[in-house]
This record gives sequence, structure tokens and C-alpha cells, in this order.
Amino acid sequence: MRNGTSALLGLLLSALPAFSQGLDFAPTELPWAVVDEAYSPPLLMIAGGKRCDPGDVSFTASGNVPEGLAITGMGQLEGVPRKAGTYHFQIRVANACSARVRDVMLIVTGAPILVVSVSILEFRYPRDGPAPEPQALLVRSTWPDLAYSIDSHDVAWLRATPTRGRVPRIGAAVDADRVKVTVERGSLVPGVYEAVLTFWTRQGANAPAVKVRLTIE
Repeated sequence: MRNGTSALLGLLLSALPAFSQGLDFAPTELPWAVVDEAYSPPLLMIAGGKRCDPGDVSFTASGNVPEGLAITGMGQLEGVPRKAGTYHFQIRVANACSARVRDVMLIVTGAPILVVSVSILEFRYPRDGPAPEPQALLVRSTWPDLAYSIDSHDVAWLRATPTRGRVPRIGAAVDADRVKVTVERGSLVPGVYEAVLTFWTRQGANAPAVKVRLTIE
């Protein structure tokens, strides 16, 4: 009888919704948004809940959701935020087996500004001498953990190599990303050559430029 009861209990437990699968999503600290600009970050990533149909998942948001934003059932937060501020609200993810509600944070602010540590770099190739040493500059931003790009405008003799291509996150050991700038003489004849490195980021308020001057003696 005891064995029969144990078997029946096992069948009942196996038929219960899989709450132990730990349905969840990430991230809970959302990418920053620009006030009065369209916002469409990557879809929230679902974790857990593998025993349920992967297509049977929905998202809802409640609480202090920024005016102008809404979340789709697929986990896409989108719209145009109307007011700057730091917003804390709740997002719920659910399927037929389980559900999870988590607090999230979104900062709505002005467009990111890039700040570069220098405005000009000068290199000199002495006659029959060695190549000049690389030089470094620092990139900072009013936004943390911000990806940026560098445009060298297809100048063949110029190279700019960022350490990460992102400014540091809040709490990082450094406050700027380091960019190594090198020049290559190649087939250039003696003379003075100038180029520009342009730094930019998506929805950025500015695009600072650094002039690079190469003198070949």
C-alpha cells in the first residue's frame, strides 16, 4: 500500500506546473534612454521555463513606467519617453508553467556627450629614423558603459585602436577608455600630412574630432 501511495504521489507531482524551472529574464537595469527620442533596446532575454512551450511566454509592465513607453508581449520595451528621470517599475514574465515579477530601472536623460582628452596629435618621422611611438588618448562620456565608434575617414597611414570601444561602467576602476593611435609611413614621401579622427555614438549630442598631423622629414 505504501508503494502504491508513493507512486500516486509521484504522478501528481509530475503533473503540477513546473514552478521549479525558475522562469526569469534579463537585464533588470535597462539601457539608458534619450528624452523625446525613439527608444527600442534589445528584447529582454528569457531564462528558465524550459519544460513549457518556448513560444508561450508573455511580458507585462506596471508601476512607474515612463510616459510614452510600453512593453510588448514579446519583451520589447519601446516608444518615446516624454520626461527625464530615474524610473523604477515592475516587469512580469509568465508562461503556462510559472511567472516572475522583477523590479527594473530605466534612466531617461539627455543625449550622450563624448569627451576626448586631446584635440590634436603630432607625429614625426625623422629622416632614416625609426617609426614614432604610438600615442594614446582617452574617451569619456556623460553616459556609462556607452559604445562608441571611431572614423578615420579611410586614411591609409592612420590607425586608431580602442581598448574596449566602450566608456567604463559606473563603479569601474577607470573613468575612460584608452585609444592607441599609430601611424605608418608606407610609401609616403617627405612632407606634412593631416587627417581627422571622428568619435561618435548612436544618438550622441556631439561628434568630437581629433586632428592628427604627420611630418615626414
